[in-house]
Parts: sequence; structure tokens; C-alpha cells
Amino acid sequence: MIYSLVISLPAETDIEEIIEWYGKENKDLSREFVEILEQTLEQVISNPFLFQQVFKDYRKVDTAKFPYKIIYRISENKIIVLAVIHHKRNPEVWKNRK
Repeated sequence: MIYSLVISLPAETDIEEIIEWYGKENKDLSREFVEILEQTLEQVISNPFLFQQVFKDYRKVDTAKFPYKIIYRISENKIIVLAVIHHKRNPEVWKNRK
């Protein structure tokens, strides 16, 4: 099955904030984060059921090198990204997102 990727508005905000933070620290890190994020999302699109189920139909995948996890769910032929959150952040923060 071919899946399309949908990034929710809260997840877009998460990503923008992460990119902005890394950009203030180091432009190269910011670019590298974007590359790793894109690679990770490509892996999810290729095989969305590969990654750990964490709550009901929600799954997570960790990004390489960076301390973030992507929370997503599969709905029909869509992969819906709900959050991109730091590992140390309260894991409950994304559960209210739809």
C-alpha cells in the first residue's frame, strides 16, 4: 500500500520550534536535523507498522542522533504525524492531539 504523509499543525509547530532552536545554536545542526527528520519520515512511509506501538493505534519512531521522537498514527492510507517531541518532555503531551 502507498501511504501519504500528513503532518498535523501541532507537529508542524514542533518541527519549526526545533529547527529554530538548532538554528540559533548552529546552522549546520539545524540543516542536519531536517535531513534526519526527512530520512526518518521516509522510513515510516516505507514501513509504518515497523515501529513501536505506544498507545492504542499510535506509534513512535526515534530520530537518529537527535533526542526526538515522532509520534504518528496510521489511518487508511495516511500516516498522520501528531508530534515531534524531545525525549525528556512529558510523554503525555501529545495524547490530546488529534
